[in-house]
Amino acid sequence: MVSCSSDKIIEEQELPMSTDPMRFGVPSVGDIVQTKTVTRATAEELKSGFLVSVYKNRGTGSQQTVMNQYEAIYKQDDWYQNSQWGTVGTTADGFYQNQLEKYWDYSAFPYEFFAIAPCPTTQDKVIDGFGVTDTNLKIKSSFTHQTVVDGAVTASPFTGDNKEYLVSQVKRSRNTSSSDKTDDVDMLTGRTITSGGTPSGAVKLPFHHLTSKVRFAIYTTEHVDPKLTLPIKNVTVKATSADGFATGYEGYESTYSAGKTMFDNGQFTGITRKQPSEEVILLKFSGPTADKFTDAYLEKHEWKSTTDLNAYYFECEDGLLQMPQKDVKLTVSLEITGWGDEDKFTDVPLKIIKSDGNEDDQFTWRPNCLYTYYIVISRLYPHGITFTATVAPWEDVEGNLSTNLEE
Repeated sequence: MVSCSSDKIIEEQELPMSTDPMRFGVPSVGDIVQTKTVTRATAEELKSGFLVSVYKNRGTGSQQTVMNQYEAIYKQDDWYQNSQWGTVGTTADGFYQNQLEKYWDYSAFPYEFFAIAPCPTTQDKVIDGFGVTDTNLKIKSSFTHQTVVDGAVTASPFTGDNKEYLVSQVKRSRNTSSSDKTDDVDMLTGRTITSGGTPSGAVKLPFHHLTSKVRFAIYTTEHVDPKLTLPIKNVTVKATSADGFATGYEGYESTYSAGKTMFDNGQFTGITRKQPSEEVILLKFSGPTADKFTDAYLEKHEWKSTTDLNAYYFECEDGLLQMPQKDVKLTVSLEITGWGDEDKFTDVPLKIIKSDGNEDDQFTWRPNCLYTYYIVISRLYPHGITFTATVAPWEDVEGNLSTNLEE
């Protein structure tokens, strides 16, 4: 269990510092931010609840706990056609603990919010192995990475009782230009969420994934007649790491202080690793058996563009879940046939030319990021292969802390 904060907990009987209560609005779950050619999916409402701890005068000698691991429960009011996140009630109302109303104290900025979603509680306690305070985060959730073979992606590790848990850390401070306004900052990304907002206004809680996603795509920079689509087969992408490629974990823990984040000193627990430099196959694509693709295959997968706009993603466009790690090396093998020549490329190191002109063949996968690696057939005859890569944030899960039920 995560240890509680050592700062003073506000007495439950004290008079409210304002008449503006803290209430949670309706968070939403977004999809992945994909390439510029793919539109963002419509967000869904998050209805699984979350666990939140809130502190005022954060990082000062007078820091106090406002909410100590409060449970937020989703409530739908069909009569008034609205919904909200409730944090006030007793165990008789379905909360794991008795929770009182909390109010804004306008003399006590900055406030800081720490949260886990979905809420890891049972009927009467926080589940063993979980917790979130101003100094500690603990999550217990097993994970095994994903691979894809001829379009078949291994099942997500987050199924049934083994949920994917996301985290959020937001600070609300006084605006430096206007003392009656506030700024909200996502501490996990450094991004300003709201600048010059109302002190009692909605606090958006962007929840972030602890894992990464990786995907691979292929295209040619030479125009190809649709009836002579580039025949590619036996594509294999392998990964290695000097420390041993990490394929799974049992949980995540972090210890931090004021000004630091859940990610700064966070580490996965119960890590499963391959042997140092042992290869792990992430992708295999057998390809067509004939030199030309069938009409049906052409319609779906032809390389008809000289850019990445119509690249083929080997049926893993949504990305393959991976464990964040550093010093990853990738190799690519493939065969090109049907152009009066046949070439086999075996274990070609995947190297990216950086903006400074230098090559990079070791990659760091960070939490909440989607990495795309492009295999570029730069020449058809004689054949040539180059690589490019992009990184984009995984879409956030946003929750709102509101001052009234209708927001």
